Amino acid sequence: MTDRSVLFITTADPDTTPHAEWIPWTLEKAGWRVTTVTPAGKDSLLREVLGAKWTCRTFPFGRGANRLAAEFALARELFKARFGPDRVIYLHSQGLGWRAALAFLGPLFGKRLVYHDPDYYDPITHPVRAALEGLLARRCDLVISHEFHRGYIMRAAYRLRCPVLVSPPHLSAGWPIPLRSDARRREIDGGRDDAFILRLHSGFHSRRMVPELFEALSVLPDRFRLAMTGRPDGSADPAAGELVRKLGLAGRVVTLPRLDFGTMLEYTSSSDAGVLLYANNDLGNFFQAPGRLTEYLACGLPVVASRFTGIENLVLRYGIGRCAEPGDPARLADAILALEDDIRSGRFFPTLIRHRFEKHFAYDHWESRVVTAFERALRGGRGRRQAPPPEYWFPQTVPE
Repeated sequence: MTDRSVLFITTADPDTTPHAEWIPWTLEKAGWRVTTVTPAGKDSLLREVLGAKWTCRTFPFGRGANRLAAEFALARELFKARFGPDRVIYLHSQGLGWRAALAFLGPLFGKRLVYHDPDYYDPITHPVRAALEGLLARRCDLVISHEFHRGYIMRAAYRLRCPVLVSPPHLSAGWPIPLRSDARRREIDGGRDDAFILRLHSGFHSRRMVPELFEALSVLPDRFRLAMTGRPDGSADPAAGELVRKLGLAGRVVTLPRLDFGTMLEYTSSSDAGVLLYANNDLGNFFQAPGRLTEYLACGLPVVASRFTGIENLVLRYGIGRCAEPGDPARLADAILALEDDIRSGRFFPTLIRHRFEKHFAYDHWESRVVTAFERALRGGRGRRQAPPPEYWFPQTVPE
């Protein structure tokens, strides 16, 4: 077996967004030999855009895959991982946790095991899957979470003895961001030179507070518009269309088709502000800085975000937007108006927002932690005590 070699397996689609493969990319740059097994195979965005050179295998676990065939393909890959040449087996995505717990019963023949769950299983809603995920996690040499408090929950609930690394799905500073396009803006501004365009990297969903966002938009002047994701063909969700008609928002809400990542960012760079709202029903929503936040910031857009402890702290501490109670459309409308005033006055100039992204939010700040954590996992030695709390997830950078 070769040291500093890692086999990365995920059920995510790395051809649509780059976030799932940031850690393999980080390890490759640090000299690790990387092999990936994904639904995208060689159609990885990181291979296409940043030139990753790792070896790729494809298995059918993406949209439209035959479910039974996909399960057999995944079981085969997990079995091959146990006996393959790579020293570290890195499992990414929640759906692998409970499956791998069964596939990896018995000895691993000296392999090191890393498990990365971007979310966590609620043991009340998913008791069996949570129990199996815990069984796998307790065998791991490293567990990775997107967010500090979710990592803490996994540590406590599963009684982990291995380190817990927090690695958020942020964009890298080196990701190419398209310039503002007048042509793209004309597609979404409704022909108004004074349009203020809100950009939502999401479709119509109550957990993203989109109904409340529509209500806020309905009380704002006509120049305020929203560009969001619709169905794959660009049509609106029926519930969204009905609410648009009810609130008199026809022509002010633009639904875009499912776009490739680069094209999606073209519309974002040509907008004025990003939307980052969550319902108050999930612990992680209080604290996380999701990938969507850095997609907005990398494009130079400030955000209007939920007034929850962690997100509000980030928005105010680093001066990247405005916050509001997401369940109150009137207050949300006020925050959007205030954000427009801030932008018009030059407080959130695009180059300034981009600078704050690079200095405080870009994934580059986490890369040294990732490499250190994997090298420690490679050496082994989990110890007999429960893992310490995960290191605070956000780099201790000082705001301007």
